[in-house]
Amino acid sequence: MWGLEMTDAEVLAEAIKSRRGKQTLEQAIGRAVRNRAGKYEDYMRIMADVRDLAETKGISVNEAAKELANQP
Repeated sequence: MWGLEMTDAEVLAEAIKSRRGKQTLEQAIGRAVRNRAGKYEDYMRIMADVRDLAETKGISVNEAAKELANQP
């Protein structure tokens, strides 16, 4: 359960928005998860969803994260 009742899509949106310089998507998502009192399992679930979508659609993980962040 996320602090302040955030969804995975909201955590992804926060990670994308707050990404710093040359920081990888994985680092940004890890920080967003920690900021919301999430656990490593939450990070792994989100990254698995991002990577699965990227592989399925043949797009980058950055594009997949943006697509998932825009889901309700």
